[in-house]
Amino acid sequence: MAIFLTISCKLQLDLAQHQKVENTLAAFSIACTYINEQVDPAVRNKLKLQSLIYHDVRKHVPELPADLVVAVMGRVAESRKSAHERKCRVRRFRPTSASINTKAFRIREADWTVSINLVGGREKTIPLVLGEYQREQLRGRKPVSAVLVCRSDGGVYLQVQVEYPVPEVVPRGQVLGVALGMDTIVVMSTGEEIVREEVGSVRSRYQRVRSSLQKKASKGTRTTRRNCRRVLKRLSGRERRFATWVNHTVSKQVVTKAKDIGAAIALEDLTGVRERKNKRVKVQTERAHINTWAFHQLRSFIEYKAAVCGVGVVVVPSDKKTEGTADSRKAVKIKFRGAACKPA
Repeated sequence: MAIFLTISCKLQLDLAQHQKVENTLAAFSIACTYINEQVDPAVRNKLKLQSLIYHDVRKHVPELPADLVVAVMGRVAESRKSAHERKCRVRRFRPTSASINTKAFRIREADWTVSINLVGGREKTIPLVLGEYQREQLRGRKPVSAVLVCRSDGGVYLQVQVEYPVPEVVPRGQVLGVALGMDTIVVMSTGEEIVREEVGSVRSRYQRVRSSLQKKASKGTRTTRRNCRRVLKRLSGRERRFATWVNHTVSKQVVTKAKDIGAAIALEDLTGVRERKNKRVKVQTERAHINTWAFHQLRSFIEYKAAVCGVGVVVVPSDKKTEGTADSRKAVKIKFRGAACKPA
């Protein structure tokens, strides 16, 4: 059994290399849009797309390397499958990312540089800006794919997927019940609580700042509107990154606790909790608190960290009356309940 981890690696580029990356992303976007317009939307298979339009794409975007043209087929197929599940159509492809297969890039561990096939020629020695965590996850492992991403701040990243072997989950008699909440983030059946009081205050502060700036951006002088939009762009994503960091920290604490006591983890199934709570809550600030609650992300982090450690995870139906308000009494009740529990 194995899982796939995505390691985000920042690229240290000079001006010429940065321009080549932008040209590659633009050509990749043009190729995706061309395929999406020329081929029937009902075709969602990568090999079928490749057999229908591969040579036409090579002629339409001749500067795009053959490896990336094949990756374009995969990107369009994945986007169409995702849109089909959501019952909509793929409208456009933005020049912000490009899928790369293993033939188009290679990471050298000796000096931690990467070689990437780009428009205008292959760049063979691009330095990677890595921390110890990234080096540990990449060392000795063969990447299976990657995505070249240019973020809004101008930074260019290579998001590398590696296959991570995980130990077989050993059946455990003891169960660690975990209740999730918005204020008290986690309460475990052992009585331990994980409270991050700063989460609520940080979210409220960002909400007040956004509301004030958006109001000024719609009124005021031309200079005021431009400055407000610039500040909103600078603040974009900060709250989300903070919430992601908190969820990583909390999930690691939960999995470490379960591993130390030799227990499986039982989690509430909170599917649809926002819709149910929004019907009962009339205050706008409380609804905003509910809608920014990243409970699904926390659950996914717990599941993959538990898989790496060989800890089992099961999902327990939640109590509709008390869901979202973690307390010790409810957490103690979370346990295996025969057929009522299903693997995550």
